[in-house]
Order: sequence, then structure tokens, then C-alpha cells
Amino acid sequence: MGHGFGYRPGTFDGAMSISALQWLLTAPSSHPSDSPPARLTRFFTTLYAALRNPSRAIFQFYPESDEQISLITTIARKSGFGGGIVVDYPNSKKARKVFLCLMVGSGRYSGSQDGIQNADQMEVDQSGLPKGLEGDDAMAEGKSIAFERRRARDTTSGHGKKSKRKVVDKTWILKKKELYRQRGKEDVPNDSRYTGRRRKPIF
Repeated sequence: MGHGFGYRPGTFDGAMSISALQWLLTAPSSHPSDSPPARLTRFFTTLYAALRNPSRAIFQFYPESDEQISLITTIARKSGFGGGIVVDYPNSKKARKVFLCLMVGSGRYSGSQDGIQNADQMEVDQSGLPKGLEGDDAMAEGKSIAFERRRARDTTSGHGKKSKRKVVDKTWILKKKELYRQRGKEDVPNDSRYTGRRRKPIF
């Protein structure tokens, strides 16, 4: 990321990043080209060139201080982006999330300013940025629990049924060995009374 991108201009309609932007604030070496401002400048200038007009980009990251947020937003705006910072649950220590919402050209986060959601299913403020989520730790924890339950449902396959684990027993092993023999495979072990028997643990 710190070396920039080599994509052709106007390649992408948008960009999204989760927990990656903060690593540009580290310096791999003491060389001036590896300083955080230089790495951020290469990143945002090449990203701006790779995005179409209009388009949007959003980055969720973990800044350590307000100075880091100021540095990132300043360099992003110098690179040509519009936009700013959006914070979810600003009063919560556990659920607080920081987002950098950027815009290229007229790629604004259009929406209603009176609490009515638009086609993008979001609310925007007067500056055209999405409104951050608000609430206390209990509300944030409740949303997190609901998300975990939904993710658990998504891991099931079929019509809400959990995928069955393949059972490897003696019958399954004998069928596999017979199939290998029919295919002409060599070195298939002979069947015996020990086929498919579990080994006792060694103490």
C-alpha cells in the first residue's frame, strides 16, 4: 500500500478497506521516502487516479491519536479527495469505529437530512457524509450480538440446515477400497478385521 498502485486511470468505481489504513502510519525504514506522510501521499494520489469520476471510497481504521486522523485527512484532501471522518458510537470504548469517507468528483453520499433513509439505506449530514451510529455500550453490544447470530445463520447450508459432517466408518472405507480396485489402482491395502478400527490411545 505504501508504494502506491499501478492501475490505469479510472479503473474502479469505488474502494473499500477494513483495518489497513493505519499501517501506512508506520515507517519500514529511516529513509525519507518511507515516512508516513510520503507513504500516505503515494497511496492517496495513486488511488485517486485509479478511481472513476464520480466514485466513493471508505476506509475503516484504528487511529491512535487525533494527530493521525488529521494527517490522513489532510493528505487525502491534498490528493484531490473530498469527504471526511465518520465515527460510529463515539462515546463507547468497545464499539467505537472510525471511518474515512472519501468522494471523487460528484460522488457524494446522497440522502435525506431529516432522518429518512435514501436508496443507499443511509442518512447523511449537512456536509453530505453518512451519519455515524449513536448510542451507548448496551445498544452497541446488542447490535453486535444480532450480527453474530446472523453470521451463524449464514454458515448453515441448504434450507436452514447445518451441513452434515462426513462419517468415515468401516463401510465407507471398504467402499472406497473397492472403488480404487475397480479403477485399477495399485497398492490398495487388503481387507482385514482391523479395517476401520480405531486405534487405542498410547500412554
